[in-house]
Amino acid sequence: MQPNETLSDIDFGVFTLGNGKIVVRARALGKSKAYTGNNTLGQDLFIIDDPTDCSSLKTFRVQQQEHRVLLAFIPYQNTFDLIYRSRPTENLQKAPQRYNDQGEQVQLDSFLCNEHEVSPKFRIATIKPYDSSAGYIAINGTNYQLVLRQLDSRFETIIETPIDEFESLSTAHGNITYCQITSDAISDINKNEKQQRCHCHFLDAKLNKKATFMVAKNKHARQAVLSNLPNGGAVIAVAYEDKPNVKTGNNDPDVKQYYLQLIDTDRKSREPVMITEKSIWNHKMKLFDMGNGQICFYIGGETVHFKGPGTLKYGVWIHCVNVSDL
Repeated sequence: MQPNETLSDIDFGVFTLGNGKIVVRARALGKSKAYTGNNTLGQDLFIIDDPTDCSSLKTFRVQQQEHRVLLAFIPYQNTFDLIYRSRPTENLQKAPQRYNDQGEQVQLDSFLCNEHEVSPKFRIATIKPYDSSAGYIAINGTNYQLVLRQLDSRFETIIETPIDEFESLSTAHGNITYCQITSDAISDINKNEKQQRCHCHFLDAKLNKKATFMVAKNKHARQAVLSNLPNGGAVIAVAYEDKPNVKTGNNDPDVKQYYLQLIDTDRKSREPVMITEKSIWNHKMKLFDMGNGQICFYIGGETVHFKGPGTLKYGVWIHCVNVSDL
């Protein structure tokens, strides 16, 4: 860091490479500049660390442009791709940009697209962990429609299909699963009363739906995340509320119950298991497959709402469970 710089408290991320190295990304800003969101010019600072040898720390910077946002990070064994979204300019930049674990840029002879063609809902992941040889699964938006594509190792499209708006997507272990939250009628008799429900879809190699199930709970689903399992099943985490989120003006936190639910390899769902209940604002959830038969469930959010400088407080909870117990 330079003496006249500060780090933004957003636009922060931590990623791992296949060789075990950790990549930390933060936004470096001049202290004289007021932060105004993604439009603020600055530099993306990347720190590459080997946890077994902290003396090998490497850093590099990517100069930012107005309205340029990092949307995807693709890790490989000892390299990684950065995919930015930007507005059209005279000097069109290609996506992705590749770097090695020494912080050096690697020249590519094939690209996905121009940066201005990357939509805000862009997602991409390798089919094999840390390995591009089997290709990628990517989602991009065109003409108000999301498109799911299977790409080869050179980012060329093999097959594509339209896809619905989704809440969460997993491409881990060579499987494609995504979940939606939709507003459904509670019953055929009472079609006017709606309830938000979570629906999840398993896709086959041709990107067709081969199984669909509803995460059944007599509550309103507010958010869902999922993680594919090595055996072909999946674990779904859903945040529920007893009632829809209604603005009352009293600034009370949302009370949510957090459930995990296992989907077996035969696509049959087990009963959901309640993990915890929290009263927090602006919550976030993540699932981590620990690779040893365990799933860890991260919940974060505001425990004290913002009422002025220094009043905002966050809480983080991590619950790890054996998949066999779900």
